Amino acid sequence: MAEATFRHTFTSVNTSEDLDCHCRTSYGETIQADEIAEPNRMTLLSEHGERLVGFAQLRQGKAPIYVTAEAPAEIQRLYVIGEFHGTGVAQELKVPAWRKR
Repeated sequence: MAEATFRHTFTSVNTSEDLDCHCRTSYGETIQADEIAEPNRMTLLSEHGERLVGFAQLRQGKAPIYVTAEAPAEIQRLYVIGEFHGTGVAQELKVPAWRKR
């Protein structure tokens, strides 16, 4: 879902070579599994029935020196399938049940 959404959003402003390079190094089962397993990252999901329609990744950790917060965090990714834009999917993002165990 992440790669498909990224491609849909950015195809018109990138070359196919640049898009393919980015997707090759940023998306894939192993890459996403490693990200989900990182203790300083939280992945939130939104589902419509059995279908994943949106997700966000929040990351905590070392920030640039100009960020002065005590516990800085970043919204690293926020993806929603196009047909669900404007439907409230982003507000419904939640920690998946399997991650709460």
